[in-house]
Amino acid sequence: MKREHEFDKAFSSFVDGRKYEKTEEMLFGLVLSAFTAGWNAAGGEKLPKPALISKYFDAECYFKTPTHIKTKKKTTC
Repeated sequence: MKREHEFDKAFSSFVDGRKYEKTEEMLFGLVLSAFTAGWNAAGGEKLPKPALISKYFDAECYFKTPTHIKTKKKTTC
């Protein structure tokens, strides 16, 4: 039981780390590129490359707040 707790704690720390986040970003980019290539090969409409929200802010990740909500708080992940 103690080893399971140690494993969970270590795994959680790994998943919350910057190395995992960077790897996840690269994997997402790879999947997006592959899907886009398939989309274009199948005759799909050419779409502009999506801009990542994080490029426009100082934080690594922001969630968009719906425009109808008056209080606009930035929430980091």
